[in-house]
Amino acid sequence: MEGRIVKISGSVVDVEFTGTLPKIEDALIVDLNGKDLYMEVAQHIGDNRVRCIMLDSADGLAKNMPVKATGS
Repeated sequence: MEGRIVKISGSVVDVEFTGTLPKIEDALIVDLNGKDLYMEVAQHIGDNRVRCIMLDSADGLAKNMPVKATGS
């Protein structure tokens, strides 16, 4: 599953998916200049979006960056 970042508020990131949403507590990965940054799904917020908590620094993230769901 792939999604895109739609909103960043500090360490809280909203990601929009087309199709099936990842489960709550699933890890998501975003690539920032060759480094994988991890976030965890905290909530399904509607409109095919999930709200995530960054497990790494959110510095450098931007809207529309691709995000991959790990499925675990």
